[in-house]
Amino acid sequence: MAINISVLGVMEIGDGRTCMPLGGPGQRRLLCALLARQGWVVPSGDLIGELWPAARPRGVQEALYVQVSRLRRALRAFGDAEVLLLSRSPGYLLKLPSGCVDADRFRQLCTAAEGHRTADPAAAAHLYDQALGLWRGPAFQDVPAGPIRDKLADRLANERRLAASRLAELQVGLGRCDEAIALLEGLALRHPLDERVCLQLMAAFDRVGRTGDALDAYQRTRASLITELGVSPSPLLESGLLRLLERTGETKPCGG
Repeated sequence: MAINISVLGVMEIGDGRTCMPLGGPGQRRLLCALLARQGWVVPSGDLIGELWPAARPRGVQEALYVQVSRLRRALRAFGDAEVLLLSRSPGYLLKLPSGCVDADRFRQLCTAAEGHRTADPAAAAHLYDQALGLWRGPAFQDVPAGPIRDKLADRLANERRLAASRLAELQVGLGRCDEAIALLEGLALRHPLDERVCLQLMAAFDRVGRTGDALDAYQRTRASLITELGVSPSPLLESGLLRLLERTGETKPCGG
């Protein structure tokens, strides 16, 4: 049986027919830390810091060994001989078959999409759409916070945002503005301080003659920047607004 590990949402292990969540928070933390450095030895000290970030239990090395043993049994339950969780000084090493983790497949699809962006935008859009379709929620959604988990989740979130932004750009170029607007509106809700997403959304609205909606998008981002960061829009966003107003013959909105 080929194992499949899903991390783009709730963490699950499956084989294409059955799927199961991992037991407790310790198991999820441990697998996340090993996946973050897949193919490399993760020092026991790093794993201990991830599993017990606040207070360490008495006999912490033994507690780590218990968690590793439980995870090893869970992985072996799927009978994939290519899955190995090995003891290697100064810690543990996780070996997995290529493509069994959805985050890896997401990255592979994005790389393939980049290779088609210029020559075949439609193919690139399709590949980005496939990549984004792997997401079921925030990465490692049910894994408790920890230094390794948080860094990896943030990196994947940024990669997801970039893929969505590039897909929207391709959709606009292909004349699929409604799809781009729907994608960008969701992106703006998740990242209300991202001025580049706002600029893209404004341009997509402008492309289909929805100037009022473009101005509303600007005002929402401006309000978020002032409220949450105490800053005004950057020159980049302001210049985007001015270009929009010049094309439409409107005046700069009050407070803008």
